[in-house]
Amino acid sequence: MMRTRIEAWLLKQLADRMARHANMVELIPKYSLGKSVALDRCEIEEIEKIWKPISSKIDLRYWMVYKGMFPFSALLTPDDIYVRSMVRVLNPMRKCYCMQNKNMYPILYKDIRMPATWVNCIDGVCYDSSNCLLPKSHIYSWIIKNSDNPRVILKPSADTCSGNGVEILNLHDELACNAIIQKAGDNFVIQELLSQSEATKRFNPSSLNTFRVNTLNINGLITVENIMFRHGRGDSPVDNAGAGGICVGFDPDGKVVGKAIDAKLNEYDKTIFGDSYKSVNIPELKSICAVAMAAHQEYLPMMCHAAWDFALDSENTPVLIEVNLGWPGVMTEQLSSCRPIFGNRTEEVIEYAVSHKSLMSFSDFMGHWT
Repeated sequence: MMRTRIEAWLLKQLADRMARHANMVELIPKYSLGKSVALDRCEIEEIEKIWKPISSKIDLRYWMVYKGMFPFSALLTPDDIYVRSMVRVLNPMRKCYCMQNKNMYPILYKDIRMPATWVNCIDGVCYDSSNCLLPKSHIYSWIIKNSDNPRVILKPSADTCSGNGVEILNLHDELACNAIIQKAGDNFVIQELLSQSEATKRFNPSSLNTFRVNTLNINGLITVENIMFRHGRGDSPVDNAGAGGICVGFDPDGKVVGKAIDAKLNEYDKTIFGDSYKSVNIPELKSICAVAMAAHQEYLPMMCHAAWDFALDSENTPVLIEVNLGWPGVMTEQLSSCRPIFGNRTEEVIEYAVSHKSLMSFSDFMGHWT
């Protein structure tokens, strides 16, 4: 009995702490931009009707930020409630650690097209593409011998987000490559630098531009509920908003449905190739959505919410870059698509989280989520 009470107390404290962190990293930077719009009484009542069943604490500033960008919807999910009361029911953290670790991708998702992995470094032990041991000091020479591309990409395999730690290795510069490899730590992957489709490359040639496809799997139904396209700017090798990129909402048919925005909520009308964002159509997105839904069913049936990052290669084939399970994004996805992250299934997700809240454990709120 005492243990149960202690664990319940720990769960509440740690979940509330994570909610405060979500407010700090997601809400406050957006709210402080001064673009929020006040809610009226009817809107507040609508929010409370939908969200009170899952949380007695409702921070109305989330909907004020959203209302400043597009028409009001009470179905928009606030990050603090999402991390406090939803995501650890949808995706128990103890199941996420392995499934989202890039070191495990070649083993777990082997039937999905992914960039070729040249080196896999796990806890300081390195393996080549055949899973044979490879001394760290031999990484450069091994890649030079086996790669036809003069550049490869190094990525941390866990505990990172927003493109942090991603490095392009120019194989013509041995000293610089070895310095980056030595600085990379004990957990990383080195992969081929993907040659992307002209359909996505035209938005920014220096970055691999990707689609964040959010799939939902509850009550026996898998659906695509939100899609965000991201592209870098200038010479950036990464595409996400946190690194200065632009995010655009799409529908599964490949048409733009939202806005083109950056992290400061600046809106963009024209692409660098002159077309209006609103006129952009990428029909290949249909195939990406099909792969994402099939992958969720085949590889992640124990997860309810998966945020897949896919690119299109030079032949317009979907390529899995990563899957986000620990803390799939919510706010930027909703701001760019101008619609709820869970669409018309939002109340279904809330009901599921409430009825399955016993799945949450205080230990799920400890350690890294990314």
